[in-house]
Amino acid sequence: PPAFAALVYPLLVPGATLVGVTGHATLWRQPTREGLFLREIAIERGAARDLLALNTHLAAVDWGRTMLIDYSGAAGQQLKGAVILPPGYREGQRYPVITWVYPRYPVQGLNDPFLDPYMPGIYNLQLYAARGYVVLIPSVPLAGGNFKDATSELGKGVLPAIDRLVAMG
Repeated sequence: PPAFAALVYPLLVPGATLVGVTGHATLWRQPTREGLFLREIAIERGAARDLLALNTHLAAVDWGRTMLIDYSGAAGQQLKGAVILPPGYREGQRYPVITWVYPRYPVQGLNDPFLDPYMPGIYNLQLYAARGYVVLIPSVPLAGGNFKDATSELGKGVLPAIDRLVAMG
């Protein structure tokens, strides 16, 4: 029945986030490669429609492939880094690398916020990869509590990640 479909449909759509349910419709947010959409399915119609479309220009971007790397920090701790490869990446070919350094930031997995193609402006690292760069996001664990301590410790998480990326080719 349409009422059941209106409640269940957004749950079946990959990446969808339920926004709200009323007695007449269900709303959800759905990021896609074609843009970010606010969609509705009305109980009486049973068909979905777009209410709002944002960032549809991103449909023209050729997205890079993302992956995780494991490496050892300068203190021997096991760390993860995220990598965005440029579209059409060919193994063995040399690429320029941008390293995105964010102090005290641990990369957790492929759901890392810095891999999100809907990050705004300069934070959308996929756009750098789309221009031919390999983008490296290392984990940057830091000891110490003040900024001076942080800047002197940056290399301990960043340089081993760069070394690992180079070793991987």
